[in-house]
Amino acid sequence: MKRKIIINLLLLVLMSCGCNDYTIKTKINPDGSFEKTIVCDGDSLGIYQLPLPFVFSNGWKIDIQEKSGTQKGFITTATKKYAGVEELQAEYTKGKDSVKLNISSRIEKRFRWFFTYYIYEETIPAFGLFMQSVPIDSFFTPKELGLLKDTKDSLLKKRYDDYHEQNIAGEFIENLIVRSQELNDPLLSRSHWEEHRKSLTLSLLESEKEDKGKGDKTANIERIIEKTFQTSSVRKLRSAIDTSLSNIMRKMEIEGKLGVSYKNEVVMPGILITSNSEKVEGNKLMWDCKPDQYFDVVMTAESRMVNVWAMIVTVVVCAALLVGLLFPLIRLKKKMV
Repeated sequence: MKRKIIINLLLLVLMSCGCNDYTIKTKINPDGSFEKTIVCDGDSLGIYQLPLPFVFSNGWKIDIQEKSGTQKGFITTATKKYAGVEELQAEYTKGKDSVKLNISSRIEKRFRWFFTYYIYEETIPAFGLFMQSVPIDSFFTPKELGLLKDTKDSLLKKRYDDYHEQNIAGEFIENLIVRSQELNDPLLSRSHWEEHRKSLTLSLLESEKEDKGKGDKTANIERIIEKTFQTSSVRKLRSAIDTSLSNIMRKMEIEGKLGVSYKNEVVMPGILITSNSEKVEGNKLMWDCKPDQYFDVVMTAESRMVNVWAMIVTVVVCAALLVGLLFPLIRLKKKMV
């Protein structure tokens, strides 16, 4: 998801994958094999910045073309054929790392005599790296969750961002609690932290908005916690505050890279039966794919092809059976005549 989020503690702008536009095309063949084509419009190396676990040195054919005329940039196309989904999943496993999205793909071919059915399903699990201080289904009603998943309703966007910021603050505070327990200071006990957690979260968020990222952030946070707890023992946590801030920044940078969006196009064999795509052209389906921090993104489709040979065989067999049944009757009728 591409959006600016004010970090509770850092005032950071999430990083996106530059100005590259990505389209991923999948053509499923009648025999169950398929071909993947990834198109990147932008930087000549932009295709390698796509945070999906493809291994482009593993059998991919890559073509880079510079745009002509007044247009600037490159069109990079990567193509690879897969014998089956197991081969694709093996590549995903090989290409997986901390700054790549997890993907689960399912492409099945099911023979049912008169018809062969083809099933496509691709799932991108929620990629959020911060623990949920409050479960998301407790923060939003079921109706609101539906709107967030399907449309990202603008009226809920602010609350969605607030929820994300509170989770960041919650993880930051939890890191400090863990460090406090190592100090064995009764004035920094977990019960003290829990007692002041809500007010401390609000103070940190408010301070970040007012400071707008200026000044010594570690010192500012130390003063806020000391004022909240009314004890100088907080000063023992200065190094822990600095370390936690660095960890938060690292996670936010990774989430920014994972928040890519791309067009996903799938061509199914035969006639389309069902799909959750809102853009359909014959047996071609399109999704504006935007992986999410808190929700799984699932794309599904099912199609079928007529097995002409099975119908021919069935007709021939039925005709033979019919002749076999009628032949004795015809002979009997002739004898009677």
